[in-house]
Amino acid sequence: MKASTLALTAIERKLICDTNNGLRNGVVFAATYQSDPAACEVVDDATTNMENNHNLTDSVVSGALSRVIEKHAELRTTVSASMQFVPLEFVRFDDVVNKIQFDCYKDEYFNCHDGIPPYILRHIFNNHEFTVGTERPLWQLYIVDESMVIFHGHDALFDSYAAANFHKLFLHELNSLGQARKEDSEFIFQHATGLAPLEKSIFARQSTSIFSTVLDPFNPGFPNAFKAFYNLAIKKPLHFIERGRHEHTPTPIGLPNGKAPMIPLCGKVVFGTVRPARLSVLRSYLDNVNYTLQVFVAAAAIFCLKAVNQESLMDFTFSIPMNLRDSAGKMPDLGLFHKNVYVDCPTSGSNNEIRKLFNLGSSNIEGATLHELAPINEVSDMEIQFEKVLSFVSAKMNNAAKRWRASKYGDDDLEWMKSEVLEPSDFPSTQVVEINDLTEHNFLKSENERYHIEDAYALRSRKTDAFMSITYCLSSSGLNLGIHYPDNPLMDAFVERLESFIELYPDGV
Repeated sequence: MKASTLALTAIERKLICDTNNGLRNGVVFAATYQSDPAACEVVDDATTNMENNHNLTDSVVSGALSRVIEKHAELRTTVSASMQFVPLEFVRFDDVVNKIQFDCYKDEYFNCHDGIPPYILRHIFNNHEFTVGTERPLWQLYIVDESMVIFHGHDALFDSYAAANFHKLFLHELNSLGQARKEDSEFIFQHATGLAPLEKSIFARQSTSIFSTVLDPFNPGFPNAFKAFYNLAIKKPLHFIERGRHEHTPTPIGLPNGKAPMIPLCGKVVFGTVRPARLSVLRSYLDNVNYTLQVFVAAAAIFCLKAVNQESLMDFTFSIPMNLRDSAGKMPDLGLFHKNVYVDCPTSGSNNEIRKLFNLGSSNIEGATLHELAPINEVSDMEIQFEKVLSFVSAKMNNAAKRWRASKYGDDDLEWMKSEVLEPSDFPSTQVVEINDLTEHNFLKSENERYHIEDAYALRSRKTDAFMSITYCLSSSGLNLGIHYPDNPLMDAFVERLESFIELYPDGV
């Protein structure tokens, strides 16, 4: 019996349309897998030969991947021409696994040390498109020299936390394979009965929850939920299911345009690593002052961007995703289960709440460290300013957590998140800076496992000049950051300053 389909919500439909029309790049999460060679002596069932091989060969990848796909519906789901999530009858190895091989170890080290090679990123973002109705999944893997595994998932089914979770699941299955390998096959998945179906995303659950919450006035989320219901079904009945208006005539969200021109990867990508010793000092300090690493990075980004961009006419909105998987009952590892916390941070304008945090001069600070920026008697002022930004961001995140606990699916942050996707014309002059904290995914080495993840790098991207992302995660090598940003000197100066700030704080302030 064929599994049931699932209709796309308005936001999922828009994400698919943007993906198909070349406006979204999705999420990338790369991990370098290593193992103890002595523990990787395996038996090849096809030849009955023993071999000592710790690389991620086709048979090893296929064996682990088939298990992950069977257990997680998102990896065996496509989108039909009628814009529904549809389960796939099968997944071919060659449809989802791409192999990149360097000529020698020196080339591999040069290309893959401290980050994903930019030309591979460009290839992924420019060539891994998704077209509705093609019976292909919404993800792919790139295996570089049988060691680096790059997961690329599209936005309609995979958020940044899902991309990180994929490696957690894949690593678990690698270490559960045992010594026997199955013979290579064209298919890594074929339809089987009794598999778990695709679960509804946070947005589909929100649509259902709004009505049940509105009917219960004693629910603490009743006011927000009623407001959301009013906006959705009464005030603007077509606001979230149709896109655009002309003389009061509704225009539905269009189907993906297969003839849309290709837009190349926008901007620059840089990777960097905060080594364990330095990270330990930073986290110890933050623990003592009761701030999280997420709050620190967001505050540092705001502080450094303001410093290099005092006179700009462009406004910036900081979008800080919050993983909801552990706070809303049992949630799938994959899929879309987060909300964005928005911190409006105009670098010019009338937002006094932000402007009062800063009182910097107009000196040229490109490439300068904090001590080089100001005389000694001004350094303490900068410390105070940064403390204010830390407190400001921390309060925003704490309030966002309280809103979610009180309102759940009636949370206003979810409505803003939907508006950003469905009504981008409402934010025509806003530069979005997204900060993805994936440090809850711990990839530290375990002595009892055959395979472990040595390095990990993540990146979020859109094909637009109005988007920048800072994504970071933990691995054995430390805190690995990936920054995608528009290509201009101002942003180059910002990245340099942010790098110095993270390396020097708090002693360098």
